[in-house]
Amino acid sequence: CNMNLTSTTRLPVDHMISGALIGAIAAGGIGILNYKKGSASKAEVVAKTTKTAIQGGIVTACAISASNKLVSARYLAAAVTVAVGIAGVVATEKLIKNLEESK
Repeated sequence: CNMNLTSTTRLPVDHMISGALIGAIAAGGIGILNYKKGSASKAEVVAKTTKTAIQGGIVTACAISASNKLVSARYLAAAVTVAVGIAGVVATEKLIKNLEESK
């Protein structure tokens, strides 16, 4: 019996959408609880949820892409993909911080 446990059949944008949804659900849930406790405003919850959704999409797409490369024995490509994911998160942090400071 030849049972494959890994595949590379979905496209990176599919993974990005999944990760963005995971990030939005997690951050949104925590944000709602913080809003109800009075420790966060609506604007803060929306901003944090948006940022986490974007970063979740980037991280998920890169992580799954890198793991697909690993199972294909493309180790350097996997490392580059991880680096791209890290850079995406850093860039998102800087961009959002700059936007918040310019308000």
